[in-house]
Amino acid sequence: MNAALEQRRRTEGLVALVVAQIAFGGFPIFVKLSVDGGAGFSPRAIVVWRIVGAALILTLIALLRHRKAFWPARSDWSRLFACSLFGIVVNQICAVEGTSRTRAIHAAMLFTTIPIFTYAVALVARQERMSLRRASGIVLALAGAMLLVLGRFDEVGGEPASAPVFGGFLIVVNCLSYAVFLVIARPLLARLPTLVVLMWAFLLSLWIVPVLVYWNGGTPLWLPEASTRALVGMVSIVLVSTILGYLINTYALARVSASTTAVFVYVQPLFAIVAAWLVLGEGVGLDVVLSAALLFSGIALVVRRVDRRAA
Repeated sequence: MNAALEQRRRTEGLVALVVAQIAFGGFPIFVKLSVDGGAGFSPRAIVVWRIVGAALILTLIALLRHRKAFWPARSDWSRLFACSLFGIVVNQICAVEGTSRTRAIHAAMLFTTIPIFTYAVALVARQERMSLRRASGIVLALAGAMLLVLGRFDEVGGEPASAPVFGGFLIVVNCLSYAVFLVIARPLLARLPTLVVLMWAFLLSLWIVPVLVYWNGGTPLWLPEASTRALVGMVSIVLVSTILGYLINTYALARVSASTTAVFVYVQPLFAIVAAWLVLGEGVGLDVVLSAALLFSGIALVVRRVDRRAA
């Protein structure tokens, strides 16, 4: 590959990374719009449409692009089901339910703990080695996360409100579950196209749909009388934060290094903070500033690569 073509691919990858992080970073805002203060869709309905919509569209794309690799080997099915359980079912339910119970800004900040939990799970699975630097990063990042989960909100609309601990806890569980998914999926991604792995993860999650419908307590999954805010939020979750986010991120991963990708985890909360302020009127308090300092410092220690050749 000549230098010009390689530079072009890298530039395309960087642009795609920015777009992907904005798509993912918009997720907490889209959830808030979809729920619309209780006047819109329920969190269970959001999860149903996200799983069903992504499963259908990703299957169509996978059939067009990876027909020969569409059916995995028999030995891969148990691992694919585990991916669907941790990466989609638990992850999606906890992410939406948790975000609906807390501020969009707090949710976006907590989502940045995924690299921290991924490293911790990889340690347990013996895919990574422990180091003092990364261990310190885990401690710092978790301290920042706990500050958000157990802290207090600043005034919202003139009225002080306590931070919903359960919502923050659900988001932490979501991040841990997704980290387990990333570690479990690593061997599959080494021999199968990423799109195929994602597609089967969503398809094998469809069993949870009737459970969520029952859990919804008879409330319709689709509300024709829903507000424009709720409709825009729901469509954006499925098309932007799920399908576009996954596809663009996959496109970017093929063009830039893993270390470069890790740096872009900082874009999500920064975009979410600005969007939450402009769209939802959420302010940034001292708790967000302190937790951001701890989270970003911890993430930097965990994802930073040390160039041993410089010694």
